[in-house]
Amino acid sequence: MATSYTAYSAIPQAIVFGNKRIAFGTITINGVSGTTSCGLNAVDFALVTPQTITSGYHHQLSSNMVQIFSATSADKFNVMAVGR
Repeated sequence: MATSYTAYSAIPQAIVFGNKRIAFGTITINGVSGTTSCGLNAVDFALVTPQTITSGYHHQLSSNMVQIFSATSADKFNVMAVGR
């Protein structure tokens, strides 16, 4: 149920826009669902798009985590998380 988050190395982690921080990266599913911290203390919004996907999925936010459900192991997602 664990997932891994990899920050995009070409984009500095937690870029500041006004009073918000934005983290860009990829999430790889290692189980059928799971949560991952993307380096922010609180996530207010996340844009998740599939990069490599073999099944349906949905995501939700929980505190400083981005949760992805109904994904097959090894599916990859691009993520942009906005928070603080």
